[in-house]
Amino acid sequence: MIRRTLLYFLTALLLTTVYLFSPQQTEAAGKQTNQIETKSLSGQAKTLEDVKGQKAVVHFFATWCQPCQEEMPDIVAFSKKLEKEGIGFVPIHLTKVDPDLEQLLAFLNHYQAPFDPWLDQNGEWMNEYGIVGIPTTVFLDEQGNEVQRINGMLPPEIASRYIETNKKGD
Repeated sequence: MIRRTLLYFLTALLLTTVYLFSPQQTEAAGKQTNQIETKSLSGQAKTLEDVKGQKAVVHFFATWCQPCQEEMPDIVAFSKKLEKEGIGFVPIHLTKVDPDLEQLLAFLNHYQAPFDPWLDQNGEWMNEYGIVGIPTTVFLDEQGNEVQRINGMLPPEIASRYIETNKKGD
């Protein structure tokens, strides 16, 4: 009896661990987001109107987040491919929970990130997108509707498939 209970407990623990630490993909069924105004690290005013009319990828990260650090080289490469294909890339730095902008600049320099992250200084972006864990990547259509979300690290095969299915001329 004790052995069976222990087996059930360990199985439940294993399944929970696999669920919590693997990327979670969800379909968002056309949820459109409100317009939020913010500034980028370089001080430019930013809003999703900047990418309206084109598909866009919104990526949430923080410098202290170990999975964010681990995937950043892939995100840098992905952002370059998106730009080449005319797809907007919106990197959102969760400044409310990671306020050291000098550390952010060092982080970007370390990974040779070519992008100018948008700063979520008061948590508006986090709340609007319902971000409960990072990294999180949200895919938007041309009208700004959320069409897909990856909670956790963006698997390279999903990034590659996204680029392949959204190449210019397709």
